[in-house]
Amino acid sequence: MTEIMRLFRIAAVALAVAVIPFTARGADEAPKDAKEAPAAEEKKEDAKEESKASIEGSLETTGNFYTSHNEYYNRTRTEYRVYENIAFDAAFNENWSFHFNSRAAYQTQKGGSQGNWLFNFFYGYLDFESEKFNAQLGRIMDFENLVYLYFDGLNLEARIPAGEHKVTLNLYGGFVVKDDYVEEYRNPWSLRTFNSTDYRNLFISQRKGDYVAGFKAEVMAKDIGIFGAEYQILFNGGRLAEHYASINFETMFSKKVRLYGYGTLDLVELLPANTLAAIQVYPSEKLTIVVEHEYYRPVFIKDSYFRTYFEPYGNQQASLRFVVMPSKLLSIDLKYGAILYDAAKEVGNEVSVALEHRDIRKFGLRLSAEAILGPEGNLITAQAMIKRRVYVFDLMAGGGVQFYNDTSITRGMSPGYFATIGSDITIIKSLVLSATGEFSSNEDYPYLFRGNLSLKYLF
Repeated sequence: MTEIMRLFRIAAVALAVAVIPFTARGADEAPKDAKEAPAAEEKKEDAKEESKASIEGSLETTGNFYTSHNEYYNRTRTEYRVYENIAFDAAFNENWSFHFNSRAAYQTQKGGSQGNWLFNFFYGYLDFESEKFNAQLGRIMDFENLVYLYFDGLNLEARIPAGEHKVTLNLYGGFVVKDDYVEEYRNPWSLRTFNSTDYRNLFISQRKGDYVAGFKAEVMAKDIGIFGAEYQILFNGGRLAEHYASINFETMFSKKVRLYGYGTLDLVELLPANTLAAIQVYPSEKLTIVVEHEYYRPVFIKDSYFRTYFEPYGNQQASLRFVVMPSKLLSIDLKYGAILYDAAKEVGNEVSVALEHRDIRKFGLRLSAEAILGPEGNLITAQAMIKRRVYVFDLMAGGGVQFYNDTSITRGMSPGYFATIGSDITIIKSLVLSATGEFSSNEDYPYLFRGNLSLKYLF
């Protein structure tokens, strides 16, 4: 995921060759002024086009609350959060642009921040992009690196054509910053994605103050595939903290078969961090078969407090998945996976089934069930959701049940219940009001209510 770097030296050489065709004038040619006038006007129009600036983005005002009752402490707690978020992309011309995302918030709970008031500067960077070169300077949020992070620094990318193929080289480096990326978002087909705390922040905060540098290379071979390699390193206090190398591939030589995968090596521990090898087969237009083998081992930062409480060990999963589409509106997803644990001899099992229909009397419907059984605990979940658009209302409602224990599937399991209802209301084309309510209940928390109300203006 990351590699060693003390000094960051970059030499960028740009070469441009312009070829200007020359045409001799004949005796019967029109006068020079008559020919140059339209060309001059065309150049003026092109200049106007290039100088046009534009901006688009969103301004969102949001308030949310949650009320919960803890059975063990016999205590009820209610928390609130109100925030204002602005995000925009401003283009100065066809090459230069600026991208910005920031939020100010007040919350009654102090978890995940220094106090009740928060200011999150997620990203803000100047961007130059041409056909063969791209550069970003400022605060960059990059979740596509081996270690997703925010950093204040520089990101350079060169795109080199090689006949019908293309090579992309990427070099980046900077100073890692910590900025909670806590978002109250909703996946269109997920019942519970309203998060008050995003646990990724625990890892992001651990990396605050580090220096990061990395390099990526990718080859896109026409009709063959995409092949890439990446190297990333993080320093903390002048010492090596994290160090990774990775490769990835995806084939494109057949419309019936696709191979893809990646492998990341933790160079500090000299152990694999995660790997994936998969084959995807399309026997017909209505059937997709996917066979995957994945290995994952959590990587804790050197001197991290996670190392005090957790011993990192790896898990493997071999899975077989069938996606059947009897019609364009109906899909059925079936999956079985066997889970192998480095820390246990017992094999775990994961079984899931999902059915989705996108138009039953103008209703969208999704039914799903999943069971994960093994030495790390047993979890069974079943849920249903419907969606429908009525006039300016995008309505959504659903609910489910969950059973869990951390012993044996033959022993008693604790039940839990959850339900969600919400709507997006298009007041005008550029103004959307969203309202969502959630309820859940389990053995420790007899009830938990969550509500979210937001008004987003698109400009």
